[in-house]
Amino acid sequence: MLRALETRLIPAVQAALGAESGLTVQHGPALPPTTAGTKLVTLWARALTLDPPEGDDPSSGRGEARLSATLTRTPSNGGKDLTLSGSAGLTMTELESPAGVLRQPGDDYLTEQHLSSGDWVVRFYQAQVGAARVTLTGAAARGFTDRRKGRIELSLTAWATSLADADRLAGRALAALLPAVDDLGVVDADELSFRTSLPPGAGTRLRLSRAVALVEGAARAVERLGGSGAALYSSQITLSLRGAIELTVAYGAPEPQGVIEGVRLESDVRGATGPGPRVIEARPLVDLRSVTPTVASRAVSAFGVNTFAELLLVPLAELERGDPSLSASDRAKIITARDEVAEILGVYVNHKRLGALLPQSIDALAGQSAASLIAAAGGDPALSAEIDALRVDLGRLAALLDTAAAKAVKLADLARRS
Repeated sequence: MLRALETRLIPAVQAALGAESGLTVQHGPALPPTTAGTKLVTLWARALTLDPPEGDDPSSGRGEARLSATLTRTPSNGGKDLTLSGSAGLTMTELESPAGVLRQPGDDYLTEQHLSSGDWVVRFYQAQVGAARVTLTGAAARGFTDRRKGRIELSLTAWATSLADADRLAGRALAALLPAVDDLGVVDADELSFRTSLPPGAGTRLRLSRAVALVEGAARAVERLGGSGAALYSSQITLSLRGAIELTVAYGAPEPQGVIEGVRLESDVRGATGPGPRVIEARPLVDLRSVTPTVASRAVSAFGVNTFAELLLVPLAELERGDPSLSASDRAKIITARDEVAEILGVYVNHKRLGALLPQSIDALAGQSAASLIAAAGGDPALSAEIDALRVDLGRLAALLDTAAAKAVKLADLARRS
């Protein structure tokens, strides 16, 4: 990656300083010249550092990998058409023209597929100069794609026989380097690349994109050449490139993954098992007027259901909100038919010693003191614990029913449900 970056940037510096007499411009480690009177400018990408992944999981930013191929082709028809033979069934993920300059679909070109072969055909809006590079992906592969922010350290150093000359060369080189970084596009590591022919295959790619150059500092120095003892001055500018680093590793077939083929839903509707209303769960709502107990079909149809069984699946919160067209008695019947409500008082209504309380309404029972309820149940102080628990659960049920509905439901009604 570092050498590839130097290779992409050094032509801009060479073009800016090429007319300088006796000057050498090169990339790589910043080693001073060994001959007196020599002028030298070097561009050195010294280090690449990736930001740590977010969170504690080092693989948190990784995505899937796919077998890929990168093709280099020259457009035909005056640089406006590009046919990718053998690309049928593949996905075109990127197009660079020239290499390193990403082009955007819709803005720079359109794609279509050949009617007979299915190959991708690219139609450029403007004629292209030179070869274009296209990335095609195929089947999923074992591996990963890791995307993180990163930082590359750059060193731009100029040597000359005078300090003023060294400063001048470094300044001119920097003036050429900054626009080159701004127009960099993407940089791929030369030593890591995808397959260059179809079909797509295994490969590894390291890429820098969206680079931004920051000038970090400058320094000057002087040293003596061995032998002659002549003074050699240097002016060094340190930069950092911040950008997105993408590493893709794709190899072999992916691990098998479990696939959900379908989801089956089952419901269990239970009707009354003891004395009370006949089973009506399967009856349409329009027929409920003719059965006992009656339910206002116009009101319950507002919940978007067709049978009483579906009504029992309506969230309790919706029933609690009620409906202007639902009478208190009908609303009470609907709510008390639900299992979660019946379970609140089931333990009490089947308690033989509390049988005297069954004829009373929920509202009447909830408003009495513990002493009154004990007295109504026969006056046995041993019932204190059951009565205290009963009063708590009566309060819960009364809150579900509202005042009118609580007056319409007796404890005996729940005895038929529990």
